[in-house]
Amino acid sequence: MSQKITSLYKLVTIPFMYELIQRTLGQKKTRHYLCNGPLKTNTGDRVLDVGCGPATLRPFLGDICYKGMDLNPSHIEHATKDFGHLGTFICSNAVTDTVNAPGPYDLIYCIGLLHHLDDDEARTLINSLSARLADGGRLVTYDPVYVEKQNFIAKWLNDLDSGQNIRTAQGYANLFDDVELPLDTHVLSGMLNVPYNHCCNIVSQPK
Repeated sequence: MSQKITSLYKLVTIPFMYELIQRTLGQKKTRHYLCNGPLKTNTGDRVLDVGCGPATLRPFLGDICYKGMDLNPSHIEHATKDFGHLGTFICSNAVTDTVNAPGPYDLIYCIGLLHHLDDDEARTLINSLSARLADGGRLVTYDPVYVEKQNFIAKWLNDLDSGQNIRTAQGYANLFDDVELPLDTHVLSGMLNVPYNHCCNIVSQPK
């Protein structure tokens, strides 16, 4: 996993600080887009949240069968305390330990995870998760992205990000080359309170 973990970057590993940063940047806009779009669920859906953090999206996903995975024990402890009644949480490395979540799943999502992984790690994860999709299921990833003629604030924030593998939209799409399923790639702006760009990738398993 490629990320900056020294000095101020350690703050994002603390659940309170992570949530504060998310709220300050504009968590509500992102949440509204995701939960009413790519992550929209049906009652009873089997959902796997990979890199779930403190699981701040969980209350907005409805009546589902939910499992969250994260490498950070503090995030898992916090998520279990707040949302343990809404699902199951596992402290695990999603790249190497997907055996802990065999599926199949109607929805698998990774929010802000791929840009913390190098290409080999990301491909391994994507291939493994894609194989765990149920018929009609989908895999959704959502990460910061570099774009041409990017606003200097957005580029500056990307450069400061603790994840060291922020890619272009094509760079993210290339990670799905081994997945023999349809892929939709979208570049988004306006999801935060500051100039910023995100890349959303959606892989769909036919019904």
